Amino acid sequence: MEILHIADRRDWAAAHATGEYRVSGKGMTYEDEGFIHCSFPEQVAGTLDKHYAGDDRSRLVLLVMDSEAIEAEGVPVRVEGGFPHVYGPLQFEWVNELRPLAP
Repeated sequence: MEILHIADRRDWAAAHATGEYRVSGKGMTYEDEGFIHCSFPEQVAGTLDKHYAGDDRSRLVLLVMDSEAIEAEGVPVRVEGGFPHVYGPLQFEWVNELRPLAP
C-alpha cells in the first residue's frame, strides 16, 4: 500500500548526515509523537491545506513508500484516525520516490 510523508527538503537533506529521518510532521519529531505521520495519496491535498497553508511548497517533497516493505523490516505501520503512522524513524531505503510539490 502506497503511503506518503510530506517532508521539508532541508530536513530530508539533514537526515542524510544522521542516517535516518526523524521528523514526524511539521514542527514535530519522532520522539515527540512516537511515530511518523503519513498520508494516503488521496489525503495529501487536505494535509497540505491543513498543516502547510502559507508554506513555500517548493521547499516540500513527498516521500513515497510502500507500507508492506516497511513492515517487512519489522516496523509497524498502523492506520489510526484514518491516516497511516510509521512506528519508527524512516530509513532511506524505504523511500521509493521523491515527488516535488509545485508552489
